[in-house]
Amino acid sequence: MIRKLLITACLVLASVQLAAAQNFYRGVEAYKRGDFAATLREMLPLAERGDLRAQLVVGAMYDQGKGVEQNHVEAARWFRRSAEQGNAKAQLSLGGLYIKGTGVSQDFAEAVKWFRMAAEQGDSDAQVSLGHLYARGNGVSEDYVEAAKWFQKAAEQGNVSAQYALGLAYNHGAGIQQDFGEAAKWLRMAAEQGNADAQFELAALYNGGKGVPKDDGEAAKWNLMAAEQGLASAQFIHGLRLLEGKGVRQDAREAVRWFKLAAERGDADAQTKLGVAYARGIGVPQDYEEATKWLRRGAEQGNADAQADLGVSYFHGNGVPKNFGEAMKWARLAAEQGDAKAQFMVGLFYYNGQGVPQDFVGAHMWLELAEAKGFDQANKARESVAGHMTATEISTAKQLARECLVRKYTECER
Repeated sequence: MIRKLLITACLVLASVQLAAAQNFYRGVEAYKRGDFAATLREMLPLAERGDLRAQLVVGAMYDQGKGVEQNHVEAARWFRRSAEQGNAKAQLSLGGLYIKGTGVSQDFAEAVKWFRMAAEQGDSDAQVSLGHLYARGNGVSEDYVEAAKWFQKAAEQGNVSAQYALGLAYNHGAGIQQDFGEAAKWLRMAAEQGNADAQFELAALYNGGKGVPKDDGEAAKWNLMAAEQGLASAQFIHGLRLLEGKGVRQDAREAVRWFKLAAERGDADAQTKLGVAYARGIGVPQDYEEATKWLRRGAEQGNADAQADLGVSYFHGNGVPKNFGEAMKWARLAAEQGDAKAQFMVGLFYYNGQGVPQDFVGAHMWLELAEAKGFDQANKARESVAGHMTATEISTAKQLARECLVRKYTECER
């Protein structure tokens, strides 16, 4: 009798499991069709009965607002129910919510906990995410060795993001012995799978002959792949290659087109180069207003070359009204970043009293700093300034220059 009851119970259980499996796969098929309401009808009852796969799906639907109003709190609740049953993808998803602070309070330590659970089950996305937390010191003590360990585990499973991260680790010797050959190997794996950042870094290795033979053609090829995917830094480099004819046919007009693509994506170097192109009529008709527009964008992002050139624009009134005060302001910002041309300009402004009160000591100090950086015209200008100064003033200017150098050009008295 007992045996008969057990057999009956097993058959009932099997039929329930079969029905649940059928419901689950009907939900999956509905999801593939984009019928999210049908997906939820099939999945929600399963999730409420404890099906960890269905709980993950329901959590994802709430997270993305598919078939239901987006609700990150509900998403977190369902991810947690699945994660607590050991579902690695749910653990990964819950960790991601803790990283962003959506549906839960931001908590990197909690993110580490859930990523680790998934990573130890072999989930490569969790492994690379855990590696990044170790590299940044978020939720754990910064540990590049531990980061590299997790990147390696994920990379060996074919995870593209991990291959890129591991390639960078080998390139910079971060948590692992620096090895340009290994860097090139892992970056190539990621690059061949279409990772734009890896393509850009692999191009840099070919450009410098690190881990691979120096090859301008290969460098240009991989960089162009990244540029065509919209990576602004690669677009800027491709523009430079076109301007110089390095690994590609020289073409100034095409160079400007790539500079503009990168500039519009916010790349400060490209904005600066585009401004210079308009100012000098390189690849485009000369247009000082356009030049000033792009130089300002680069300058406002802190690009020292753009700041110096914008100062020149204000000094000459090119594309903007002539304004010595503005010229001095932008030149000073560049000078404080160590730009020798800008330091020379600031020295001349102090010498001539343009944009600032005339100050021979300040002029001598900045011209000496520019001269120390190898700016050829600074020596003659400094000697001219010295002709108007006493020995004591010259001594003071030299002392100020030494102090300014120690402070890395910031908070200088003049």
